[in-house]
Amino acid sequence: MNRVLSISLLVQLLLVAGFLGLAWQADQLMDKSGVGDVEAWNRFNNFAGIAFYGVAFVWLATIILSLAGRAFGTPQAQLAVGMPPLALVLGWLLSWVI
Repeated sequence: MNRVLSISLLVQLLLVAGFLGLAWQADQLMDKSGVGDVEAWNRFNNFAGIAFYGVAFVWLATIILSLAGRAFGTPQAQLAVGMPPLALVLGWLLSWVI
């Protein structure tokens, strides 16, 4: 169970990094007045959406799996459930600074 939770955490963090990177790239393509490369902006936004929904799906699957395996109270499960939302919030806050 610990190995599955570790892999889940790694996949979630990679998807979070992908989401933040793709969303930042999409933001860079559009000027604040709305003038920019609309096709590339749509492409990056679509990929960012796929990464976000991937994070949500794996996160919920991790919660269900750890509850079903009665491992929710273990440190591995707590990290696999708590780190991705924290990484999303911290990445969003960092995007305001950068």
